[in-house]
Amino acid sequence: MTEAEPNLPFSGVKVISFAQLAQGPASVQLLGDLGADIIKIERPGTGSLERTYRLRNGESLLFHMLHRNQRSLTLDLKAPQGKDIVNSLVATADVVVENFRPGVMDRLGLGYEALSNINPGIVYLSASGFGPSGPYLSRPGQDLILQGLTGLASATGKRSDLPTPTGASVIDLHSAALNAFAISAALFHRTKTGKGQLINTSLMDAAVHLQTENVFDCANGIKKVRSECGLASPGASAPYGVFETKEGCIVISDVSTAQLADALEEPSIAEFTKEEAYSRREELHAIVKPIMMRRTAEEWLDHLLAKGIWCGPVKTYDELLVDPQMEHNKMMFEMQHPRLGTLRNIRSPITMSEAPLERHPRRAAPEVGQHTDEVLHELGFDEARIAALKADKVV
Repeated sequence: MTEAEPNLPFSGVKVISFAQLAQGPASVQLLGDLGADIIKIERPGTGSLERTYRLRNGESLLFHMLHRNQRSLTLDLKAPQGKDIVNSLVATADVVVENFRPGVMDRLGLGYEALSNINPGIVYLSASGFGPSGPYLSRPGQDLILQGLTGLASATGKRSDLPTPTGASVIDLHSAALNAFAISAALFHRTKTGKGQLINTSLMDAAVHLQTENVFDCANGIKKVRSECGLASPGASAPYGVFETKEGCIVISDVSTAQLADALEEPSIAEFTKEEAYSRREELHAIVKPIMMRRTAEEWLDHLLAKGIWCGPVKTYDELLVDPQMEHNKMMFEMQHPRLGTLRNIRSPITMSEAPLERHPRRAAPEVGQHTDEVLHELGFDEARIAALKADKVV
């Protein structure tokens, strides 16, 4: 590394990343934020696919969102010299991450078996849409597709609505967190045994894990259906959901009918038993809904919170960015880019008492091949050899 690293948990850990799009890069960025040296392998010239998404001034915001604390090395993986460079990197690396379709890395000669022969201690994470085998092996795996397949879309919205996807890539980012956790566990295992291993993860497994509550209940005979009033969960009792007020909206979470009756000054609500709050949820919701129009969101929040009701505001992203708790937690930071100017980014969600985890990144997302010469010099390549590789379009 050319920059002095703070004493972060993964300082000294080298990760070779073949990750692409969202799931893979988000996985390794979590490791990079904790000090790992991430070397991202990209195509010479054009770079990785995610550089073409959500452009601003010709720059991909998706790429900048997911690639801080990473270095870019361009390589033609089909060229023998390109494979030789990967093998040299792997020899001194700790982790390899890839999320190509199953079989791609094996066909390139860069699968786990081949690379573990070079470095038996390598931790190799292979992430895919559906896993390394099975009837969906050839299908495309992507966040929205998995929201539809695994029931998430069918569990969201009103009963009469079409299945409704969430407004964020929740499966990609949940999968990324699980991937980083799995890699951390494998590195810890290696400290005890000296052995590396292959880790297979999938968006499908992550999507099912994300919905443990609903899937578990269904598997054990508890059938849930969406409410017509649009409660936030098919298994929730009323009034669990969003309510419009005289001005703005709020959410009301778990609450007993007795507590709610007192807070809303509506005795009929207390007549609903705990079981009836679910079986008669449409009826209960219909009682609560017009009452909420009597006050503004701010007035209701002051009143309900004072009564011990679990509730909160409904904010837009613009409002979130100036939320006092958001600002107190310092979740956003600014970084400079030569063409984009000031970029506001989201810090690592982790804070640790025994490591000086920086709230700001050590490096911004790289340009295509920005660190190619740097990485090759670390492998012992001289200027003439690097120039020859560039002439042959290997890098």
